[in-house]
This record gives sequence, structure tokens and C-alpha cells, in this order.
Amino acid sequence: MGENTLQKQFDSVADRRENMFFLLSSGAPRRIERLGSMMDVYPTLLEALGYRLDGGRAGLGRSFLSEGATLVETHGQETASRIIERNYALAEWLWRDPGK
Repeated sequence: MGENTLQKQFDSVADRRENMFFLLSSGAPRRIERLGSMMDVYPTLLEALGYRLDGGRAGLGRSFLSEGATLVETHGQETASRIIERNYALAEWLWRDPGK
């Protein structure tokens, strides 16, 4: 499996990188600042749409709207990345070229 071609650019801004995710609704605005990954967006969207998730989990993520800890909150970014990277079948699927 090849290295991410943008890895050098990501590494150069690693201490400043953040994912931003918005949900627009009729409720009162609020800001949730939690450690997580884009994998946590999927269960967050499901919960925001009214689906009931066991423990706020779906796929590999956990909803930012739930009480449970995300993979990154539990293990830290470096360890969470290693967990994904060492599962070669999963990493290959996550980084696959959707056009192939």
C-alpha cells in the first residue's frame, strides 16, 4: 500500500489541523469541541437525524452527541492512527481509489 501523497503537507501543519463539521437545525446553536475523527461524523449525522444508536456507535465512529468516548479520546491521535494503519485490510479499504 502506498503512502498518502499529501503526507508531507499534512505533517507540516499537524499541530494546527482541525476538522470542522456543521449541523444546521432549528435548535439553539452550540459548539461541541471534542477529540475525534471523520469516522465520528457518520454516527453524529445518524443521531442528529433521529436514529437511535447503541452507545452512539456506528461503523468505527462514535457520535459527538453521545456521552461515550471516541477512539481518539480513548487512545489519542497517534495510537488511533496506528490502530487503523496496522489493520492493513481496513486501511487499504479506507484509502482505496473509489474510481477503481
